[in-house]
Amino acid sequence: MSGAPADYTGLGAEAWDLLTEAHDPGDIARYRALLDAHGGGAPLRILDVGCGTGRLLRPLSAAGHRVVGVDCSEDQVERCRARLRESGLTAEVVAAEVSRLELARRFDAAIVPCGTLQLLPDGAAVQRGLERIAAHLDPGGLLAITMYLSGPEIDADPGQIGAWRLRGSAPDADGAIVRKEARVDSIDREARLIRATIRYRREAPAGAKILAELEIAVTERWYTIDETRDLLERAGFGRVSDFGGYEPRPATREDFTLMFTATRP
Repeated sequence: MSGAPADYTGLGAEAWDLLTEAHDPGDIARYRALLDAHGGGAPLRILDVGCGTGRLLRPLSAAGHRVVGVDCSEDQVERCRARLRESGLTAEVVAAEVSRLELARRFDAAIVPCGTLQLLPDGAAVQRGLERIAAHLDPGGLLAITMYLSGPEIDADPGQIGAWRLRGSAPDADGAIVRKEARVDSIDREARLIRATIRYRREAPAGAKILAELEIAVTERWYTIDETRDLLERAGFGRVSDFGGYEPRPATREDFTLMFTATRP
């Protein structure tokens, strides 16, 4: 859609697709465990917000769940549909913005992986997105989300400020190498806002020639545990719990990756 960040269109969408295929930080198993516990092992109707190219959507569909994927990037949605066809799976994938989400159905559970909500411009937009998700859940429905403490993580590794860091590389279908690099440009700790530059490149197999390049400025907000809890509760959720990383334990000060679960009353 027109509101899709440039990071998830064109060469960015291709890089996301290629790089996430071989990357599993452990969240797939954690989301599956939470969903299995919620449904007692029975198939669920699941809303996957920020589904991208289907990294979680496909294994959840293969496990028997009825999943609807939503992403604001039409390029990501088309790649997700292609991945589903390649896998012989069937699932609905919709191009839509979470803050305007309006589907004619309700779900047993919703997931929001990969810090998707942090791409929204501010806390008010995050709350609107959460309210729209809540409106699509049946009473008692489960919400599980991932959030990142990006600022504290950068403070623990300040060398990445002003320096390019390789975030991943993978070959495409023609053997060219697609790379993602990131540079943190500035941090506004009071606003909890990071400004960074993302650079995507497609290089000839020998690495001697750049075939395509996309360089874009991005911003990302981070939210403390208490702020995220408050956003969830103000959006109408209850029974909010926080977890450190993708483990079934409460979050600590050492955790930069957080998960939250909540239910719609």
